[in-house]
Amino acid sequence: MALGPVLAAALVLTGVVGVPRIGPPAATPPTGPSDPPGLAIAGQPELGTTLLDPDDLPAGFTARPATAAPTTPGRPTPTTPATDRGERCRTLFERPWDLAAEPGGGTGSATADHTHRSGALLRQASAVFAGDGARRAVGHLRETSGGCREFDARLDDGTPVTVRIGELVLERVADETYGLVLVARGEHGEVGGYLAVGRVGPVLSVLRHLGPAGTVDPARASPTLGRAVDKLVGLLRGLGRPPTTESVTEPTASRTASRRFAGRGRGKMGTCRPCV
Repeated sequence: MALGPVLAAALVLTGVVGVPRIGPPAATPPTGPSDPPGLAIAGQPELGTTLLDPDDLPAGFTARPATAAPTTPGRPTPTTPATDRGERCRTLFERPWDLAAEPGGGTGSATADHTHRSGALLRQASAVFAGDGARRAVGHLRETSGGCREFDARLDDGTPVTVRIGELVLERVADETYGLVLVARGEHGEVGGYLAVGRVGPVLSVLRHLGPAGTVDPARASPTLGRAVDKLVGLLRGLGRPPTTESVTEPTASRTASRRFAGRGRGKMGTCRPCV
């Protein structure tokens, strides 16, 4: 598989691919003014292989072009890190992929959106980091969530909501996993779902799945994240760098298919109708 030049450079930095260099260091690829901090590319074909397809998901999902979450005047944009706890909590809910990028070290990203006939939206972002950037990204998400049990935020359509979060216990399908149950209540009712994050070495996948009350089951986060992690592992193997002893060494979706996933968290989502 031929590597895009930017992704190849990114993976050299992370130690995924070793290439001898002769002469002066190569120039760092420019970052566009609208790029999130530390994320120099979006939609690279190789990193795009880490994104879920409709075939990876239960029936009823349709892929759609990924769109950025709306911003509100006075709030951080994707190029402006949140600075106070309230803003960090809002970013955790509205744009967790941007929050993960704040510690720096990100060198490439790709995103995908999948809508379900129930009205739910599954948004995924995959990113590759230099050094220990991916580990620091997961740590930053964990640390932020510790001070964000209830806060105000907005849905993707701009609707104001009050959000409550709780821990979501995930199957360990990657080097690190992290999950939250999300419940958002507003004038027009309740929206619920989950945030699930998986890291394999220098690559990270972030899933945020939200839908009308009772349509998203957080207990199904682990198998969905497992399929996303399989794609991260596939990327590393395809580049000639099998996962290390720290990393997952066999496809997680097949390895855990016969298990009962432990997706539990504070804040029950109620009876699914149907859950996805």
